[in-house]
Amino acid sequence: MSGTTASNSWDEIWAEFDARQPVHRAAPARAPEGEARRRRRPAAGLRRLLALIGVGLATVYIISPVASAVQVASAIQRGDSGALAGHVDWESLRPAMAAVLSARARDQEERPMPAFIAGMARDMAAQLSGADALTELLKTQLGHGGTGSARDMLGRVRIVGLDAWEVELSAPRFPRRSARLTLGLTDPWRLRWEVRAIDLP
Repeated sequence: MSGTTASNSWDEIWAEFDARQPVHRAAPARAPEGEARRRRRPAAGLRRLLALIGVGLATVYIISPVASAVQVASAIQRGDSGALAGHVDWESLRPAMAAVLSARARDQEERPMPAFIAGMARDMAAQLSGADALTELLKTQLGHGGTGSARDMLGRVRIVGLDAWEVELSAPRFPRRSARLTLGLTDPWRLRWEVRAIDLP
């Protein structure tokens, strides 16, 4: 009995000793370097794809108002009032032209501009804001110098805002005969730009 008791005592001592020892857990197995690299590739590829999409959208946005200006120039060259009308925001153009005409009338008058002059400016703006009259006006201003490419009429381009660009058109052989067009973004989804204001220097 004494041998059995001693054996049990040693078993208890060793069990208590083992219980006091810190538990060493095996570290999780690391994925091979090649597998980790393959996991990173899809994320890097997605970032590159998103960057390319962003660059493409920015490029299309930058090109779209210039392309609209070329179409306007082409319509002016041909004297095509129907095509020109499709690139004009008439609701914005009429008051803009009235403001330009009124400003020019004030510049020529030392005294305050009478009310009837302002009314005449509005009437003239309404007449010039018709498709046929506007086409004739711009063709007279810009149509000189032969029938070259409409792109040759493009001059200085200035960004006024995210939804407004200013483009200068000039007669190919007579650069001083020019017109400044303000193009507004009227349909962001289709990137449609239309003429909102015209200034004839």
